[in-house]
Amino acid sequence: MLKIKDQTLASRRARDFVPDLNSPKGFLLVEVVLYIALFSIIVVGATVGLYNLSSANRGLEYQTALINETEFILKKIDLVLSDVSQIFEVGETLVVSNSAGETLRIGLEDGTVFLQSFSEKHFLNGDVIWVEELEFEKADIGLSDRFFVKISLEAGGEKFSTSRLGYFNEK
Repeated sequence: MLKIKDQTLASRRARDFVPDLNSPKGFLLVEVVLYIALFSIIVVGATVGLYNLSSANRGLEYQTALINETEFILKKIDLVLSDVSQIFEVGETLVVSNSAGETLRIGLEDGTVFLQSFSEKHFLNGDVIWVEELEFEKADIGLSDRFFVKISLEAGGEKFSTSRLGYFNEK
């Protein structure tokens, strides 16, 4: 067991750490204002940081939706091109005939890509993205049983493209 030789020194040190509630000591008004100002700066900094994080998250969600929708559109077009027996028209609209004899039209109407067969029109993208441009190019590759089509799509200020080398299917 440890014995303290100078009892007054030990009790004085203990008194230094225990506040005396009857003493007139306390925080000055300047100290309180400084603490509030420092706390306000920390809170404003944290709020700005959270707002920036939230804005970045919204931007990331939009980019993800943009990529997902354009990939969906390009895959649907690729699916149509997988069963082509004849290509009639290329440019802003693609008109093809499939092996069942159906005439299919793919084009752009008011920012939305559509696939039309007979009188039915199906829209391929939702209202999340606005497609600014859709273009089809056909390249002559010198083979009568094959075709090459390049598809370009612009949405959200970004350009997307794909190409398809395919065989014409017999009717």
